[in-house]
Amino acid sequence: MAQITLGLDIGYDAIRGVRVAQTLRGTRLVDFFERKVPREETGALPAFSPLGSAQAEVLKQLLSEGIVKAGERVAVSLPGTLVSMREMTLPSADPKRLRRLVPFEVESQLPFDLEEALVDYQPLPPSLGAGAAPSESRVLAAVLPKETLRRFLGQLQELGVDPAWVGVDSIGLYTFYQYFSKEFSSPGGGTLDLKDELLLIDVGASKTVLCDVQGGALKSVRTFPLGGAAF
Repeated sequence: MAQITLGLDIGYDAIRGVRVAQTLRGTRLVDFFERKVPREETGALPAFSPLGSAQAEVLKQLLSEGIVKAGERVAVSLPGTLVSMREMTLPSADPKRLRRLVPFEVESQLPFDLEEALVDYQPLPPSLGAGAAPSESRVLAAVLPKETLRRFLGQLQELGVDPAWVGVDSIGLYTFYQYFSKEFSSPGGGTLDLKDELLLIDVGASKTVLCDVQGGALKSVRTFPLGGAAF
């Protein structure tokens, strides 16, 4: 039996969704939709969440129309502007030790207690510079205040949406690259060499996401709170 998941993109000027089915044969598209958020009602988004009052109203309409179904498996992402991300080099290549080291390294830079934060990391490719030790690891650490996530999930749950996954937009852009990289073609017509360095750019209405990929691996990410609506 196929397992269906809805990927929900809550944007500044539109809410978009794509529903996919996962089976033993792979992943297939079920349907997709887009609903514009009235610009005159959009206003500034709250500092703690990508879900403003206008976005919430549109999502409520989608639920009432059955386009989004209460209780279905949903994946959403937070804008990188709400997540503090830092690249760092740590003196270990052991995944278990890295999981202990990353929170310790970021703790001194937090303006709040570590217990109030969610900390995770994404491995990065080794430094290309000379002198890099094989026992070292480069990681992209992500820190999110727990209260930010609580408020966002609380808003969605009040509407009837309970996400199974919450990610970060920039990492989602890298996941898109990983999934579709075999389909990307170079200007000459051939498949891109995975040794190439690529800059993926996603220009939204309220933010711009940059994702630097080198050798098929994530190198760095940036999210800027400036998008097409500013022009």
